[in-house]
Amino acid sequence: MDPFSVVVGVGSLIDLSLRLGKFLKDVHASIALYEGEIESFLGEVQDLESVNKSIAELYQTETVAIAHGHSEPQQLQVWQNTLKTLRSCTISVEALQTLLNEITGKTGAKVAGLRDGIKKQLKKQSKDSELIRIRQQLSSHRESLSMSLTLLNLMYTQRDSKDSQVFGFKLHKQIASLQARLPLSEQDTTVSSIYTGRKGYLDGLKQAFDSSHGLSEHGPTHKRFVVCGLGGAGKTQFCCKFASDNKQRFWGVFTVDASSLGNAQQSFVAIAKACGTDPNERAAKSWLSSSDRPWLLLIDNADDTNLDIESYFPDGEYGLTLITTRNPTVKMHGTIGQRFYHFDKLDDDEANELLLRAADNQEPRTPTLMQLASAITTRLGALPLALIHAGNAIKANYCKLSTYIPYYELSWQLIRQSQNKAGHDEDDAEYMKVYASYEIVFRGLEAIRSQRYSDAVQLLKLFSFLHYEHIPFEFLTGAVKHPSIQREFDTQASESLKEEEETLVSFAWQPSLWLKHLQSTFDTFKMKQFKIQNPVILPTFLLDAELSNSSYDFNVRLREALYLLVQLLLVTYHENSDSYSMHPLVHTWVRERPQMTIQIQAVWCEAALHTLSRCVLLPPLNESVDPRGNLARKLLPHVVSVGKYQEKIEREFENNRKTRNSPWPALQSRLIPWRALFLAKCALVYSESGYFVEAENCLRTVMKFNRGFLGHNHPRTERVTLAVSDCLWQQCRVNEAANIHEQLFQANFRTLGPDHPRTLNLMAKLGESRRQQGRLAESIELLTKAMAGMKIQLPGKDPATYHALEQLGSTLRTCFRFEDAKEHQEQAVAGMKLCLGENNLRTLIAMEELAITYKELGTLHTDSNQELGRQFLETAHNLAMFIVEQRKQQLGDKQPHTWMAQGTLGRIKAAMGDVDEAERIFSDLSPVATRHLGGSHLGVLSHKNHHSRILIQQKRYNEAEIILLDITRPERYRTASFKSDHPDRWEALWTLVECFQKQGKIGRSLATCKELLEAVRAITQGEKQTEISSTFWQMVLAKKTELMATKDSRMPRRPTSSSSQPLTAKSGPAIMAPGMPAFGSHSLINVPLDAGDIRRRVTTW
Repeated sequence: MDPFSVVVGVGSLIDLSLRLGKFLKDVHASIALYEGEIESFLGEVQDLESVNKSIAELYQTETVAIAHGHSEPQQLQVWQNTLKTLRSCTISVEALQTLLNEITGKTGAKVAGLRDGIKKQLKKQSKDSELIRIRQQLSSHRESLSMSLTLLNLMYTQRDSKDSQVFGFKLHKQIASLQARLPLSEQDTTVSSIYTGRKGYLDGLKQAFDSSHGLSEHGPTHKRFVVCGLGGAGKTQFCCKFASDNKQRFWGVFTVDASSLGNAQQSFVAIAKACGTDPNERAAKSWLSSSDRPWLLLIDNADDTNLDIESYFPDGEYGLTLITTRNPTVKMHGTIGQRFYHFDKLDDDEANELLLRAADNQEPRTPTLMQLASAITTRLGALPLALIHAGNAIKANYCKLSTYIPYYELSWQLIRQSQNKAGHDEDDAEYMKVYASYEIVFRGLEAIRSQRYSDAVQLLKLFSFLHYEHIPFEFLTGAVKHPSIQREFDTQASESLKEEEETLVSFAWQPSLWLKHLQSTFDTFKMKQFKIQNPVILPTFLLDAELSNSSYDFNVRLREALYLLVQLLLVTYHENSDSYSMHPLVHTWVRERPQMTIQIQAVWCEAALHTLSRCVLLPPLNESVDPRGNLARKLLPHVVSVGKYQEKIEREFENNRKTRNSPWPALQSRLIPWRALFLAKCALVYSESGYFVEAENCLRTVMKFNRGFLGHNHPRTERVTLAVSDCLWQQCRVNEAANIHEQLFQANFRTLGPDHPRTLNLMAKLGESRRQQGRLAESIELLTKAMAGMKIQLPGKDPATYHALEQLGSTLRTCFRFEDAKEHQEQAVAGMKLCLGENNLRTLIAMEELAITYKELGTLHTDSNQELGRQFLETAHNLAMFIVEQRKQQLGDKQPHTWMAQGTLGRIKAAMGDVDEAERIFSDLSPVATRHLGGSHLGVLSHKNHHSRILIQQKRYNEAEIILLDITRPERYRTASFKSDHPDRWEALWTLVECFQKQGKIGRSLATCKELLEAVRAITQGEKQTEISSTFWQMVLAKKTELMATKDSRMPRRPTSSSSQPLTAKSGPAIMAPGMPAFGSHSLINVPLDAGDIRRRVTTW
């Protein structure tokens, strides 16, 4: 045999010996670990048996206490639930004992030699799945027992009588001792087979751990990372997933259950046994601190705010400690990477996938399937534990994916209906696991009798009827401050209102003395009845604030209660917006838990209504307190939410009545003054947010109530009626708004006279409506008279005067009188800046009108004086940019007035030659505005017309033609047409003429010209003529002549007589429409043939 072979053989024997030695060492370690596990299991069985026996004995003591009056029915019910759990726990303990006997055999837990150890280890491995199942059941029972003992502990510490307190103190000590003795349910670090999502978080934690190895030279050696979030957010599974993905990096993975001191101590004992050291907490931490092998320690459920979490941290630079908690203050203990993660909900795609995996759905991920899944995940707030339970319900065929949400709602009803039973059935218990942690915390808050905890409970109940996201802190402070502002204003305004009412009566008629006295008495009675308020239902902290003179004390009190809720992760604080949110499941649980009966729900829904009502101020106070309407827009989702829950509660009351087979009909809810006031405030919130239909519905209800209670001519009724007309105006239902304006104007003209400020204001309103209807001559006449009267009747600089001046300027611009319009609008803008400020929304509207006029003047002077035209366009552009910026800041991106300003900017950019940017603006806005305002809104139609003109400039004729054919349909303008047509349709038809001409469709262009002439003739027949009608008539005739010439030039030449000359624009009166005067003061040379130059500005986008 050659030497090389001998060397190789010797090397192989040495390697084999080393491997065998390592194997034997691992076998011995495995056997030692087996012995520790079996001893731990047996100890757990003994502990559970002892605890079960102690709880049973404690219950016997409690039955004696009940006989002596020391206990309450609620405590008895909790004891009954505890015993039910105890019976299930006993069955599981017996099953575990039987399984352990099968594993250990006759020799018991001790291992008698290597062969016996291997044999028992193999037996244990064969029983692992069954062992895990039983221990998971025991874990669930342990949590239920812990919850019951915690609740009983809180109950017995809150006794009132001395005898009860003595007994309760003794029982409290026994319960606390039992809680500490509840055995550790060892955390299984196995990752669920359906684990989904948060890969970015896993990668980030791995990167943070990798980069932390060099920290020993520059910073702390203790590597810790915190994962905090709601119960059921998947914190523990995330850590298990991290351990599983990186198991090759750690010598050992250990778990500490930090849910209680006793559990933590038992966890450290188990760790010490596994590491072969003394079985106590100190030894376990010492071993980990001194180990030179990498380890991972998971400290799970470190939720208790009184927990000394730092005492659980081992030292050493080789290990990594992960901490899961619901207490956000623990985040400060993180040391690597970004130090902590906050888990709330999964991303949409991850949530959908987890739900489908939990439901064992193997279908292809089609859009329809994902839409069904998305509806469920949104309803459940994308909380992992809730999604898993939903998937299990679908997998078990309790429901289908498409019917889960009704099943979910029905489950809540069944749970609520079972509130009087002694516990829930197994299905309910399984369903309630998602909410168990919330219920423990909530009952703990209710049990502690202190102002801070009571405020926290009431805040939760109040928030549960609002929308769960972004509840502004100023909403609560406004509910305290604003009522006092309103009362002060009412006191100051009462005398003025009284004088106004007396003026109204005295001007209309002169009754005899006794009749006047009777009228006065009746009016006084009506106003007293109007001011009568039902008892106000408010949270205690708001009622206390009414009696306090210090807003600072109230703010501190609120912040303390809210901070407590944040600590318990029942609400989340958003520092940037100073607002609070609740997870959707917590939000649902607080409102729908069985203890919240329908009657209690009605009370707290009413409290939410009152709180919202107190927070909102009506005009004119809102213009000084909240001039930009920011608070009103923030409250929109909360107003909608409270209204939805109120309707649901009313339906449930009605269903309950029908279930009882009551022979009496249900009493119809009568609108009372404070509810009418609340509806008026809801209308303001809707209107500020651009929801004008909803605002109109609210206001019509209030208007009907005021007319029946106060009369048609009462100032309060008139203000509400005007508000209704404003909503109609914003919807471009101009004819209806104009009818209201005319009725109110005529009524005030008769009762108050032509020079009264209210009459003049209504005259200006009517003039504005006439302009919208295309009745421009009437509009100019009314606005001119109103403005002249306001200058005399309204002292000083009044915004109403400048508003009328601005409206007159807009009407003049529509009539091509651009210089006159510019003069009026510049005066209006200067006056509004002085009265209201540059950033006021009404000032911005006037500035936008002026920007449009500058744009028209710039277009007009482009050919004759390029420098002047450029200056006008640049001024218009700067103004429009400023307006868009202010609207975005004050109103946000999703408000109609912001879209209107952006459309104005797009028009100006197109006039300046930046066609591509203008087209981008209009393309982005068009679908949004159509979806929100409707396809027949005048602002939307005008927007589309300007968009089509830009497309024509880009030679995208087919796209422009499709848009124009849609917006030139007569029915689009029906709600704003005075007669059979509308000037805005003229402009769209004019653009269509140009579009056809550009494409060479001369026949269709001529037919559209004919239709346009008929439209102008229809609307101007019998009406006083203005520059726009005569000028536009001339423009259309000139275009028709041009098109006929083009058509003739394309036809073969034929001999013609000298008398058959085509008509031209110079033919004079012979070609004018019937009743249409010859065009005089403006020539066609001075009027641009751009359809954009003849459209009026739509004040309501």
